[in-house]
Amino acid sequence: MDVGFLTERMLPGLGVDRLVYEYSKNLKKFGNNSFIHASITDPDLVPSNVKVKTLPPIRSRRPPVQDLWAIENLPSLSANKNTRWILSTPPYFALTPFLGHSTILHGGTTPHQGLSLKGAAVYYWREITQNMIYYPFATKIIVLSEFLMQGLPKVLQNKAEIINPGWNHYPKKTESASLEIKNLLTKDCQKTILYMGRLNTQYQPYKGLLNLINMVKEMPFTKLVCSGYGDKNDVAKLESLGVTVFQNHPSKEMGNLIGAVDAVVMASEWEGYGLPAAEAQYQGTPVVALDRGALREVVENNTTGFLVDNFKEMKKKIEQLFLDKKLYEEFAVAGLERSEIFTWEKSSLQLEEFISSR
Repeated sequence: MDVGFLTERMLPGLGVDRLVYEYSKNLKKFGNNSFIHASITDPDLVPSNVKVKTLPPIRSRRPPVQDLWAIENLPSLSANKNTRWILSTPPYFALTPFLGHSTILHGGTTPHQGLSLKGAAVYYWREITQNMIYYPFATKIIVLSEFLMQGLPKVLQNKAEIINPGWNHYPKKTESASLEIKNLLTKDCQKTILYMGRLNTQYQPYKGLLNLINMVKEMPFTKLVCSGYGDKNDVAKLESLGVTVFQNHPSKEMGNLIGAVDAVVMASEWEGYGLPAAEAQYQGTPVVALDRGALREVVENNTTGFLVDNFKEMKKKIEQLFLDKKLYEEFAVAGLERSEIFTWEKSSLQLEEFISSR
């Protein structure tokens, strides 16, 4: 089976990009001819066994222009008419009317709260065109969680299937490497908490990074560590606010970093799935997160971590974890056990069966 992935970019630290990487790699391993078309790529997130074609840079940042650009570049797609296409990001959703067999990899439309008027306009364009035009033309839809499934119009749910991502993409930590990082991080503090995601605080305010920074100011013996995709300006701003930053940290080293901190925190007001919480449990690191979106499908509250209503409660639960060693160890073990359920091989087999069926 020929399977083509269409995505805006392949960059480490971005959730949808990780899905494309793992699915294309595994489908190839299963004997399919999988390949990727993307406009931006990073060697750290390009499977060695998968052919990648670099598409021209996307024109403009205005959604209507982007969608027209995608349609104009349709002839540049190298594939036969029987290819099963998996579309993971805008503007490629606009191609569903023109492709014989297209599957949407639906990660949700991130909320507009906190964005500028221009940002809110982008949100509404995406929400309306996807649900009313592009998604209805798609052959099938993959959603990552029950939360995202319920967010789709009922008519689209009939051709959608929930496929949970794997959790085992980062290598398991080694005790010596994690201890080395831990010693480095705790030279001027006692405890560390880790945020994983984009380092920019402006374009995704719903991620709550600034709220985390303000919360940690009230925790004098705790350091906030951030790891994710960002540029030098993002890093400079975070460091000026007292945050330790691991910019674009290599995938092969992420397990050691997650294993070095005392907890992983998520302050998002919306999550279509919540891979950082999954990644934490796979390394045996407890999670403390706002109870939003799909996170209750990823974190077992009071078993692998805490799901809380607000930052006051988050601070309280983090401190509880730090003081109760027995509870901390129970959460760590439970997270490791739960993570065994979610593998990329299992997820990829489900995806293969779904897109190959009529």
